[in-house]
Amino acid sequence: MYEYNQRAQRTYTRLGFRPEGRQRAAVFHDGRFHDRILMGLLANEYPASPAAGWQQPARGGNQAVTDS
Repeated sequence: MYEYNQRAQRTYTRLGFRPEGRQRAAVFHDGRFHDRILMGLLANEYPASPAAGWQQPARGGNQAVTDS
């Protein structure tokens, strides 16, 4: 995301993402250069995110859910 996108920054932070890097002066927008901010979320941080109700997938890959 870009530093001028404050709404995206708030949303990603609220969901548990953390800033992992910054590419300085990566994009030219509205007559000036802006930084690109890299956000990340590790698998072990996923269940602790504020988005309640989300669960980390079981190990072993994707498994189909069937009605019995």
